[in-house]
Amino acid sequence: INQIMDNVKLMPSDNHRIGVLLFLTELTALGSRREMPFATCRFFAEFFCTISNAGFFGVAYRFKDYATLAAGIFSALSHAIYSQRLHDLDILGVIAVVVKIAINYKLVLANPRLAYLGAAAITINLIDALVTRRYLETVGPTIHVIWHLSAAGALYEFNRVKANITPDQWKKINNISLIDYVPTMFKPACEKINNDMYRLATKSRCILF
Repeated sequence: INQIMDNVKLMPSDNHRIGVLLFLTELTALGSRREMPFATCRFFAEFFCTISNAGFFGVAYRFKDYATLAAGIFSALSHAIYSQRLHDLDILGVIAVVVKIAINYKLVLANPRLAYLGAAAITINLIDALVTRRYLETVGPTIHVIWHLSAAGALYEFNRVKANITPDQWKKINNISLIDYVPTMFKPACEKINNDMYRLATKSRCILF
């Protein structure tokens, strides 16, 4: 909203409405496209990138995972319709999933397989960002589709593990300390940061979750 209003303020008053419409209808930036437009189906700008979101919908349905559902919807829309604003929503969907996993970081620490799957998905996404945007006509949607499937697979395993954790296992997981997973050479610095944050929270009467 702030970005819209900033752009509006820079325009002459008689062009405000046109300016807002241009902003809202801006096409997806070339660097964000992952498939040749309408090459496979005239109804979807990026057909394979759109349908490959089915994995996210499957995970969302199976585990009632609303963060993944939002990510799947936003991603599918952003690939089906060339709109920079829908692409921005796609980014917000990814952030929602990342926040969900970050909140449950102790579960990931207790199950290294989840970390490996997540790292694999992130690596594929980075490769996609570096390669596909430069060689779109050659590579096509292949890497991006693999990214969608690998991310959906990682989220499936994350939700499966979380759903099958017993109360006793949750107690053990909640007792996990992040400092135990930090390399020895970095532990003194991490402990100092942790102590400083605790003192700051105590003085300001903040509650750390």
